[in-house]
Amino acid sequence: MKQYWTKEELETVWLVLPNEESLIRNKRGATRLGYAVFLKWFQHEGRFPSNRADVPLVVVAHIASQIGVEADIWSEYSWQERSAEYHRASIRSFCGFREATLNDGQMLEDWLVQEVLMREQTQERVRECAFDYCRRRSIEPPGAERLKRIIINAVNRQEILFCDSFFKRFSSAAVESLEALLQASDESGTTWTIWQNLKKEPGKAGLESINETAFRLNLARKIGLPPDIFKNVQPQLLEKYAKQVSVEEPHELRRHAKPLKITLLAIFISRRVEELTDHLVDLLVETVHKMSKNAETKLETSLGEALQKTPQKIAKLYSMAKAAVTTPEGVVSEVIYPAAPEKWLMALIQEVESKGPGYRGKVRMALHRSYQAHYRRMLPKLLNNLEFQCTNKQRQPILQALDVIKSHLGRKGTIYPKGITVPLDGIVAADWRPLVVEDDGEPLKINRTAYEICVLKILRERLRCREIWVVGSRRYRDPEEDLPQDFEVKREAYYSELGIPLDAKAYTQALREEMNRSLKALNNGMPTNPKVKVIAKKDVFRLCVSPVEALPDPENIALLKHEIIKRWSGTSLLDILKETDLRVNFTQWLRSGTEKSRMDNIMDPEIRTVG
Repeated sequence: MKQYWTKEELETVWLVLPNEESLIRNKRGATRLGYAVFLKWFQHEGRFPSNRADVPLVVVAHIASQIGVEADIWSEYSWQERSAEYHRASIRSFCGFREATLNDGQMLEDWLVQEVLMREQTQERVRECAFDYCRRRSIEPPGAERLKRIIINAVNRQEILFCDSFFKRFSSAAVESLEALLQASDESGTTWTIWQNLKKEPGKAGLESINETAFRLNLARKIGLPPDIFKNVQPQLLEKYAKQVSVEEPHELRRHAKPLKITLLAIFISRRVEELTDHLVDLLVETVHKMSKNAETKLETSLGEALQKTPQKIAKLYSMAKAAVTTPEGVVSEVIYPAAPEKWLMALIQEVESKGPGYRGKVRMALHRSYQAHYRRMLPKLLNNLEFQCTNKQRQPILQALDVIKSHLGRKGTIYPKGITVPLDGIVAADWRPLVVEDDGEPLKINRTAYEICVLKILRERLRCREIWVVGSRRYRDPEEDLPQDFEVKREAYYSELGIPLDAKAYTQALREEMNRSLKALNNGMPTNPKVKVIAKKDVFRLCVSPVEALPDPENIALLKHEIIKRWSGTSLLDILKETDLRVNFTQWLRSGTEKSRMDNIMDPEIRTVG
C-alpha cells in the first residue's frame, strides 16, 4: 500500500461510515482505534495488515480523528491477544468474508497455475493476483507463510507442466543436439563447451567479428529448432527462463531434470539465434560506416602530410611572383624553382585540389580500394546468413540488387555478365555513377565492387529506419510484429488508450498545431531568455544554452530522508541493506554471472581461535 495519501483520498477511502460506528461504539482507547483501522484496511485491501508498519501513519491519524482518540495509542494495540482474533472474526462477518480452507488453498494454487503464472513472473505480482482472487470470492487470503508455500507449489507445478509440454515436442535428434551443447571438450588443456562458445559476445566492428558471429549463428541454427516454437509463449515467461539459463554454468544445467534442462537450452538457443542475428546486422551497419570513415581518415592523413610540406605559403608565393616579374623571359627551372622548389609546388597543387570538388571523388576511390582489398570478404557471410525482407514497394530495388550480388558471389570478373538486369535507380547516387558504370553503351558495364558498396550503403540506411527488416531478428524484425496480435480487432481501444485519433488527417493537424505553438514560443522567448545565446563561430551560428538550475528535491524524498535519520540515526546504507535482506531476503534473487569463488582463509589458527 502507498504511504502518502492526499486529503481528498483520505476522506474518500478511509471515511468511517455511520453504519460502521455501531461496531466501535462500545470500545475504548487502543482497542477502539485498532478495531477501526482493521475494519477500514480490510474493506480496502480484502485482508488484514501483516504488521503495524504496513499501515501508513497518516491513515491512522485520519481514522483516529474521526473516532475521537489519539493516534499515538496505535502502538498500544496488541495483535496477538484473543481480542484481536475476535475483532478479525467480527470484521469478516460484517464484510461477508470467510477464512480460507484447505480446499480454497488448493483451488487458489490451481488458478495460479492455469491463469497467472504464464503471464506474471515477479513474486509481488503473483501475490497481488492471489489477493485479488480471494477478494473477488469474499475469502480472507491465507496467512503469509501459507500463501508463500501455495505460490512456491504453483510455480513448481507450472514449471513442470510447461517443460513437459515442450519436451514432448522435441525430436530425439534435437534433444541429442541440445545435450551435446553441454558436453565438455579439451582444447589446449582447458575444458570448454559449445554452449559457452555460443555465449561469447562479438568484438568491435570488423571482418573478424563478422566471421565469428556468422560461425556462432550457424552453430546455433544447426540445432534445428523450429523458428516459431515459442511463438505463443508470453515474453515475460521466456525472459524469466532466458535470464536463468544465462547465469548458470554447464555443471548446474546438467543437474536439472531432463525436461527442464532441454527446455532451458531450447529457450537459450532460440533467443541466441535472435541475438546473434541482431549482432550480425549491427556489425554490418557499423562496418559499412567504418569503411567510409577509414577512407576519409586515410585520405586526410595523406593530405595532412602533404600540407605540412607547404609552410610559409604567402612568403614563398611573394618570392615566386617577384622572381617571375623581375625575369619574365627566364627559364622556369632557373627563375621559379629557386624561389619555390618543385616539390613545394606539387604539394601546393595537391592542397588546392584537395579542397576542391575532387576531394569527395578521392574519398570514394579510397573507399573502393579498401573495400576491394579487405572488406569485400565479409559479403558472403552477410548475404548467406541474413534474409532481408521489405513490404515497401519503393524499396524493392534494394532486395533485387541483393539478389543480383548474392547470385554472383562465386563468379570472377569485375563486370556483371551480359543479360543481367542490375537496378541502379534509388541505389547508385549520382556522384558514385562514374565509378559504378564503366561504359554507358548497350548494355551497361557495371563495376561489381563499386556497385556492392552502393548497395551496402543504402542497405545500412534502410536497416536503421527499419524500412528493410531481417527474418529471425528481434531488433530489426518486421515492424508489424511490434504491434499487439489483436491490434486490428482492438484498434479503437489501443488508439483511445494512447490518446491518438483514428483519423490520420486529424492527428497530423493536431501535431502540426502543437509544433507551431512550440516554435512560436521558442521564437518569442529566445530574445529575452538570458540562458540562451547565439554565437557566431567561423561563419556558423550556433545556439549556446546555459545549464539549467537544479530543481529542489521532491517532497517525498525529503520526508524519506528525514524519517530514516529519525529512526536510524548514524546508520550506514550497508547496515540498512543487511537489515532489509534479513527481513525480505531479496538477495535470493541475485545470481552471479560467473562461477563462485572463495578466498582462502590465511588467518593464523591461534588468532582465529582467540577471536
